[in-house]
Amino acid sequence: MLGKTKGTVEWWDRDDESHDDGEIPYCDVTDDFDFLMKYGKATVAKSPNTSVEVLKKLAEDRNENVRQSVAENPNTPQEVLEKLAKDRNVIRCSVAKNPNAPVEVLVKLSKDFDENVRGFVAENPNTPQEVLVKLSKDRENCIRMCVAENPNTPAEVLVKLADINNKLVRACVAGNPNTPAEVLVELVKDEDVVRYNLAGNPKTPVEVLKRLAEDIDDEVRHEASENLKNREHGI
Repeated sequence: MLGKTKGTVEWWDRDDESHDDGEIPYCDVTDDFDFLMKYGKATVAKSPNTSVEVLKKLAEDRNENVRQSVAENPNTPQEVLEKLAKDRNVIRCSVAKNPNAPVEVLVKLSKDFDENVRGFVAENPNTPQEVLVKLSKDRENCIRMCVAENPNTPAEVLVKLADINNKLVRACVAGNPNTPAEVLVELVKDEDVVRYNLAGNPKTPVEVLKRLAEDIDDEVRHEASENLKNREHGI
């Protein structure tokens, strides 16, 4: 139980806000009220310099903003993230995008009723490929967009997503470096938002970029030209 001294109870129980924009020094005690008052609990909770013990305590805070900050912190222990994965929607979203989230938690959250939670799972680079395969069939196009952008999405899934009747999903496929070259070649015939992402893809074939450098859309031409220049300079 976190100790409280006279004059600190009201502060500890109130809604928290950040109080300092500077770098947070190392914090390893949960009863340093001067420290917490200076920086704010939510700011301390998201700091990479906050100890595991403090994160564990802050994960139990009644303030949603504080718990959300703990859920976002990549140093938060996996067992704490497992507990927070059962919290409110906004906190589950933060767990879903945490790079330290356990695979079993990501699997569970991939079935969440909240599409925002599923979307963050679909974006997480640590999400297993079998989960990404399932999420690629989600009823919401925004989820399929996240899958199409994920660098770990299997090529065969990207091939299928390239045929989705939604230009934003196809645009995400066009920008993914893992999309097979033969698919990228076909997408050159697509709408401008798709061609724009295709023009910026570092894996788009040079012959396609040369074609896009003469595109009718100014932004597509510029993006393709910049991509070609980068290739020439080995960038």
